[in-house]
Amino acid sequence: RLYDIESGKEVIPHGGSVYFNAYRNKWVMITVQQFGESSLLGEVWYAEADTPVGPWAYARKIATHDKYSFYNPMHHPYFDQADGRVIYFEGTYSHTFSGSAETATPRYDYNQIMYRLDLDDERLHLPAAVYQVEGKYMLRDAVDEAGKWDLVESVPFFAIPPDRAHSALDAIYQSTGPNRSLTTERPSPSAKPLFYALRSLEQKDQNRRIVPLFEYRHTATGKRLYSTNPALDREGWDRQDPALCRVWKAPPEISLDHKARPIAIPKKAP
Repeated sequence: RLYDIESGKEVIPHGGSVYFNAYRNKWVMITVQQFGESSLLGEVWYAEADTPVGPWAYARKIATHDKYSFYNPMHHPYFDQADGRVIYFEGTYSHTFSGSAETATPRYDYNQIMYRLDLDDERLHLPAAVYQVEGKYMLRDAVDEAGKWDLVESVPFFAIPPDRAHSALDAIYQSTGPNRSLTTERPSPSAKPLFYALRSLEQKDQNRRIVPLFEYRHTATGKRLYSTNPALDREGWDRQDPALCRVWKAPPEISLDHKARPIAIPKKAP
């Protein structure tokens, strides 16, 4: 499942490609939307995930073709530039399926059109999965470095990674000790943010995928867990108010394939 990062509406992918991108250290999806607002098969979306099968969640529309099709889009890693920061994708441009012959672009029916995309564009700074692992919260790189993919318990929410943060977000830290907690206060001078989240808890967002993140405390052990569920029904766990911040909901179905590795892309001729 994919969701529009702006509206939170579900996006139905039709056809596209998934390739590993070394610049982002992520798997990158370029896909066309089925039943888009302006065309049946003309709106193109960009998404990222930690493994080739997911978890996929939030996507940004990168191209639209009003009353026109742009189907079977494909990213071509062979043409990547700047170590993958700039990528190229192409698709079949046609009035078939989405428009009419009367409004067709002259001499362009069933032509392949190529686009250039800069992955450093701030509009492509998308939320990433936050993993719950043995009572800790970790992003993909930390899970990878610790070799704890098989110990991932859940993906409770999505948030902005530190390398994609901007000024409208708050840094969230993770304290040390047996009862680890998430906090907006830096626990030590050397502590680095775990992730970034939306700051205003009073603001009511029209995007239903953006929700408060609640801390729950165990009455007997003092342990903490964090959830976007405002009424978590687990015996012995009490919700702490107010909420910590606002994050993005995790999709209801999570898939992982952390053992998959990208194939080598042939080097370009000199």
